[in-house]
Amino acid sequence: MGLPGGAKAWEDHGSGIDLHFDLADGSPSMEALKRYVADRNRRDAQKGPR
Repeated sequence: MGLPGGAKAWEDHGSGIDLHFDLADGSPSMEALKRYVADRNRRDAQKGPR
């Protein structure tokens, strides 16, 4: 979208997808989210205060 003609190309050729994530405790999606959040928090802590 950031390139010239990107919005038009997306309008002409793009498509969507309907996704659902099971966020119940212990589900694979929730476990992946927990790992992502923990990793993000570690990286943010290493950067120090903003």
